[in-house]
Amino acid sequence: MPTFVRYLLIQLPGALAVVAALLVARRWIEMPPGAVALVAAAWVAKDLALYPVLRHAYEVDPRTEMEKLAGHEAVVRTALEPRGVVLMRGELWRAEAAEGDAAPIPAGAQVRIEGHRGLVLLVSAARNDETQDRLRARGSRWLDG
Repeated sequence: MPTFVRYLLIQLPGALAVVAALLVARRWIEMPPGAVALVAAAWVAKDLALYPVLRHAYEVDPRTEMEKLAGHEAVVRTALEPRGVVLMRGELWRAEAAEGDAAPIPAGAQVRIEGHRGLVLLVSAARNDETQDRLRARGSRWLDG
């Protein structure tokens, strides 16, 4: 289902409640029909105006949470020979060196997450020049002096 349709369906109960309240107000306090239409239109316009801001919250990512970890970096806590433990985002994960990495990866080294096998992360040694390029792009002051 498209994101915009999902957004409209979620907004529909609120819009219907506003219209119902306006119809009650029109009958009980003799609210002019033009005012009812104006408030209802303003409510719908508000929902349409907020869609660009809220769109990302209604989008569905087909990847699993484990698949979303691919490409992130972690720090080796216990040497990967080929299995060990890495620290990523404050969490300890079991990890295994990817098939291309035959040499052990020492503790303290940066690794890149390539994928997973169950709950075990498959990692490869991060190249130092990639890390430095990323730090330079962020304007890190730690590289140049």
